[in-house]
Amino acid sequence: MVLEEMTSLYHPWCCLQQPVHPAAGMNVSFRMLLAALDQGWKVVETVQSFSVGRDCVKMFHFTLVHGQSGHVHQLSVAATREVEQFLRCSEYEL
Repeated sequence: MVLEEMTSLYHPWCCLQQPVHPAAGMNVSFRMLLAALDQGWKVVETVQSFSVGRDCVKMFHFTLVHGQSGHVHQLSVAATREVEQFLRCSEYEL
């Protein structure tokens, strides 16, 4: 009973491990995306968007599903050169 309750409270995104020495200048959200993929999360949807206003920031929104638990998480990542190269080299469709 207690184990079932603990399992229902567990969310694998909260336990995401990131590198001890992250690459200098790498976007934090992109680093989280790479860590999630390394730890069993799968991208099920990628959407490109542009913010409206003075800044006009291009973003990518990822919907991820954890392979073992089925938990879903959404992550927004700014469109840097690294992120765009990652998407070109991957099988993810926009």
